[in-house]
Amino acid sequence: MNFLQQNWEMISANSWLFASWSLIIGSLTWTIIHFLYKHRLDLYKHRGEEDAAEIKRLRDKISELKEGRGREEITPFLATPVPSAPGKYDYPDAGDNGMNILGQTLTDLIVGQSYSMAAKIPENSALKIQLTGTPPPYLEQMAAAWGYSVSTRNWQGSRYDEKDHTQIFTAKGGDAELAFKPWRPGKITISVYEGGRTPAWEKVLKVVEPNDR
Repeated sequence: MNFLQQNWEMISANSWLFASWSLIIGSLTWTIIHFLYKHRLDLYKHRGEEDAAEIKRLRDKISELKEGRGREEITPFLATPVPSAPGKYDYPDAGDNGMNILGQTLTDLIVGQSYSMAAKIPENSALKIQLTGTPPPYLEQMAAAWGYSVSTRNWQGSRYDEKDHTQIFTAKGGDAELAFKPWRPGKITISVYEGGRTPAWEKVLKVVEPNDR
């Protein structure tokens, strides 16, 4: 303001020149302001793009970490073999030689009639059958309470114990079959060991003469 008061006479004499200089200075000032403003906008825009790129990079990294962690958690689970269910011992009601003495439906036997002793044993497993019979009523009678065919499948039989009147049969994994025939009336106790030291189950068969049916 002081400048205008001190130089008013010169400005009045050269008003056109002063107006031109004012226009030039105003234009230059506007150009500088516009340049600085645009530069700042470009700077903010550039920083915004960098920030957006950084945020995207961090998000991608987090996703990769989550995916990797999930894969690490899942992979051991998939790599660990699932234990298969243990095999099941099976005793059909009948076999190749008749009704099965190990089956659940047979309870009575007839002297002199043929039966099967059949079982289906899981692979890599074993089966033991202990038969306990009735002693003979007379000393002159045959000690063994039963007999079986020597043509067996998978069964291995021990010698008949004439003192305890027991006999043991063993078999490995697979099908087992033999022909069994009771020789005198009485009872036969069957103890079944399915791979253990104690019987898994037992049953008692009643043996009768043909005329006693």
